[in-house]
Amino acid sequence: MKLRCCLPLIAAAVMIAPSHGAEEGSRPQALDGPRVVALALENHPRLRGQRERLTEFRALRGQALSRALPQVDAGVSTVRSRDPGLLNSPNFSSLAESGGTMPGFDPSFLQPIAVTLYDYRLNLEQTIYAFGRIGAAVRAAETREEQILLEIHAAEIETAQAAITALYDLALAEARLDVLAAERAAREKQVEQARDFLEIGTGTRLAWLQARSALAALRPREIAARGDVDVARVRLNEALGRSALEPVRTSGTELTTAELPVLPSLERLLAATDRRPDLAALRTERAALDQEHRVWRAGLLPDLKFSGSWGISTVFTEELANTDFAAWNAGVFLEWNLFDGRQTRHKLEEIRSQQRQNEWSEKTRHGEIERDLARAVANYHRARMAASAAEESVSLAEETLRVAEANHAWGAATTLDLLLGHQNLRTARFERLTAVHDALVALAEIHALVGRLPFQPLLEEASR
Repeated sequence: MKLRCCLPLIAAAVMIAPSHGAEEGSRPQALDGPRVVALALENHPRLRGQRERLTEFRALRGQALSRALPQVDAGVSTVRSRDPGLLNSPNFSSLAESGGTMPGFDPSFLQPIAVTLYDYRLNLEQTIYAFGRIGAAVRAAETREEQILLEIHAAEIETAQAAITALYDLALAEARLDVLAAERAAREKQVEQARDFLEIGTGTRLAWLQARSALAALRPREIAARGDVDVARVRLNEALGRSALEPVRTSGTELTTAELPVLPSLERLLAATDRRPDLAALRTERAALDQEHRVWRAGLLPDLKFSGSWGISTVFTEELANTDFAAWNAGVFLEWNLFDGRQTRHKLEEIRSQQRQNEWSEKTRHGEIERDLARAVANYHRARMAASAAEESVSLAEETLRVAEANHAWGAATTLDLLLGHQNLRTARFERLTAVHDALVALAEIHALVGRLPFQPLLEEASR
């Protein structure tokens, strides 16, 4: 169903009226629905923060994978030391007094002296087998990355819904201002007619005062409507992640050319909610927790590692390149933490508890989505029918006012008839605009509830 509107638009007047805090001379940027969604998805700081989490979890995957790679480190040292340990031996004094046990032995050789030791070496350590711990850690990190991607998509849908709803709110506020402007033009013309009739003696002062009073009564409504426009602009800028004072306006056609399609059945929409990214993220989180459970369970098993080192240690700087002073070692080691105070087992219990909590969260979210979707679909149907009924009401009100104005020109209708005609037309136009706005807001919510961005087909098969 396509709704057409013949309302005279005064977008230029809205642009001339400055928003509170907008810089003088700044020109509001006209935005339509697709542009608003694109800006929100591109610039909103919340989404940028969410996307940065990908870098974090990709780094975690690299950390897990690093355990399967060799660990190599090198060290260089220069140490000056003097060790009097032999002097503290209880037998050193006996050895010195006896002159030593070997001929020609001089005990003074055993006196400590300061020595500088030069040392450099290369160490290598490689895990040979970790009983699946490394592979499970890598898979857990990859699964967490998939979870983050789904959560980012869920945040994009939520952000897009907030942005398009804010645009519809601004469009409604601007359209109400346009309706009031059209009515002001008509009432000003009515005041002129009443004055002319009064001057030529065919009208009354009462009719002229009634026309002026009706015109003055529009002023409070216009002030309130402009305030609503300013507030709606702030909310739209907030939804776009921009400064609240950024000048902005709608394209002016969101409510007047809106398509209100027939929805698929509620059963099909409910079936589509299972593919929502936030629900998929919960299921992916459970898979990640299962991999983390395997990592910790593997901690109860031993690690088989290779370790080796090579280096030169000497007190002579000229021998630093002499391989006769080289020292090396290599070996395979089995390390098994036989008891860690039950820390690992408690961690395994914690992970299983998190999985059960995750399952209950998914079931709870399913119930909330079904409730919200049923409510949104009912709101959409009601608003769509109200918009259709309001379309007919506007046509009748316009024709009634046209007849009243024609009769008034010939003196066959009173000023009160004109005022009543204007009031009925304004009410009908407001009801139509409000109904279209409510339908579009409900439709945006339905898109979000089935996990789709605004303007995408509600069901995936519809896009094929």
